[in-house]
Amino acid sequence: AAAAAAVAGPTPEATLEAVVAAGAVWDSCGRPPSGAHAVLGLDPGADWPTARAAHARLSRVVHPDKCRSDPRADRAFALITAARNSLVPAMPAEDDDAAAAAAVAADDDDFRVVDGEVIVGGSEGKGGSKGGGGSNGGGGNNGGNGDGNGSGNGDD
Repeated sequence: AAAAAAVAGPTPEATLEAVVAAGAVWDSCGRPPSGAHAVLGLDPGADWPTARAAHARLSRVVHPDKCRSDPRADRAFALITAARNSLVPAMPAEDDDAAAAAAVAADDDDFRVVDGEVIVGGSEGKGGSKGGGGSNGGGGNNGGNGDGNGSGNGDD
């Protein structure tokens, strides 16, 4: 709470100054997580939702669009964004695998393999290669309609 009061000054100018000062200390120490908390005005050990909320609150004050006449605004905004990003919780490896599997399962309807070729999109198409549909859902030489399942009305 005391750290939050130090960064969130009574005026935008005071907030800019506090963020830039905390950022200078953070930079000089190699950007440890404790410094990221200080840049965001948080007590050490604050959780991710609290860090995200602090970033949102400070963004409304120090964003370069809000402080157009102050050259410190770009630096302050970059600092609070870097501080927030450094506190994003890492996803464990098993969660990465589960998330990837869930993404593939969710997209199963978006692609299929036909004759060793990956077809992306819906199951019907027009045109195609000689020899009746299937490849890209096409028909024959005359551009017949194919259903993407190896059938088509290709006339040779």
